[in-house]
Amino acid sequence: MIMSDTHVMTLFSDEDLDIAADTAVVNMVKFLTMERGLTAEDAVMLVSLVGDVRICQVVDPKKTVRVEFPRRYLC
Repeated sequence: MIMSDTHVMTLFSDEDLDIAADTAVVNMVKFLTMERGLTAEDAVMLVSLVGDVRICQVVDPKKTVRVEFPRRYLC
């Protein structure tokens, strides 16, 4: 997890870009459910609406993806 003034971010690296992206999203959903008390369904909908999936790097054998979630939407 990374927290800035404007965003909460989850990162994940894997040799498979799809796995890295899926896991970064799952980790954000877990954060919203465990730390913010949202239901899993609400967390998934919120991430799909305001979350931003970004590829950090694909040069190394492992690819890194981050999910950025604006702090202004945290409950």
